[in-house]
Amino acid sequence: MHEYTVLAELLLGRRAMTGAEVAETVGLATGGTARLLARLEERDLIEREPDPEDGRRLLVLATARAHEILWKDVTDTGARRIVTGVPAEWVDWFRPVAGRLLDVGVRRVQEMRDREYRDRVRRRRRRAAET
Repeated sequence: MHEYTVLAELLLGRRAMTGAEVAETVGLATGGTARLLARLEERDLIEREPDPEDGRRLLVLATARAHEILWKDVTDTGARRIVTGVPAEWVDWFRPVAGRLLDVGVRRVQEMRDREYRDRVRRRRRRAAET
């Protein structure tokens, strides 16, 4: 879920973020943020570039691939239309359920993408070993 939050923030904000801003956004410590960013970078969803104002810092940017994969999900207004006209107490009851469903769905998609990535790496290594 943290990964989706970072990507949504990068895509919607249309700006680069420092590692400290990412950590603050998702509420992780430095080590957790570094691992999170490494996972996203491995899947080519973010890239890190030196900050032109401070060469010691790196800026985190969403890649074109992240934009292709997630832009519709991040900007979809269909969810807002679903609850139009629904009594507030129903929405309040459903919010945690929907959050849990979203969390499970995001995790499953992430597992699938991670599996695909590992399979691609294995195929590359096999091809390299054969040559």
